[in-house]
Amino acid sequence: MVESSFTGKMELPIRQDVMMKFYFEINGQQFELPGQCRRKTELKEKLYQYGVEFMVKEKERDQIISDLHDMQIHLKDHPYNPLYPYFKDADTEYFHPRA
Repeated sequence: MVESSFTGKMELPIRQDVMMKFYFEINGQQFELPGQCRRKTELKEKLYQYGVEFMVKEKERDQIISDLHDMQIHLKDHPYNPLYPYFKDADTEYFHPRA
């Protein structure tokens, strides 16, 4: 199992019988993995952070770990890259920008 998290405005159920499919990209490599939301934290009004547990095979897990490692090295040498956009206060600033 691989765990991660994401943030969003939509309130999703935290239930054992609800399976979701997640799509994401790391270093140009696209992934499509089944997973379940295992926990939910309300960061601000109507802004939630979800802990996700992915159901992955060992080969997929190894590829994800390798791609994340490569991305970490790249970002260390190139802190800003349009391929890997990020925000200093990512969750709250992205979903609730200051006026």
